[in-house]
Amino acid sequence: MLLDAWLSEKSYVQTSSLVTLRNGNELSLDFGVVEQLGAQVVAITSLVGGGAKDINVINPSTGESHVLPFVQVFDESELR
Repeated sequence: MLLDAWLSEKSYVQTSSLVTLRNGNELSLDFGVVEQLGAQVVAITSLVGGGAKDINVINPSTGESHVLPFVQVFDESELR
C-alpha cells in the first residue's frame, strides 16, 4: 500500500497532496517507482483524506493506468 499523511482536493492542504489528486503526478511517480522495484500496489492509504474512494494512477515508465482503492482513516470534514 502507498501511504500518505493527508490526501485532499482542497487547495489549503499541502501542495504535494493537491498535485497528487488534481494531476496525479506525484502519486503516479511513487507508484511507478514501487512497481519498478517489483512490488504490486493494491491500495492507497492516508490518515486524512477527502473525496475519492478510488484513485487512478499511471505508471510514468510504461503508461499503464490502474484504478486503486483509496482508504482513509479520517475524512477531512470530520476535522473541521
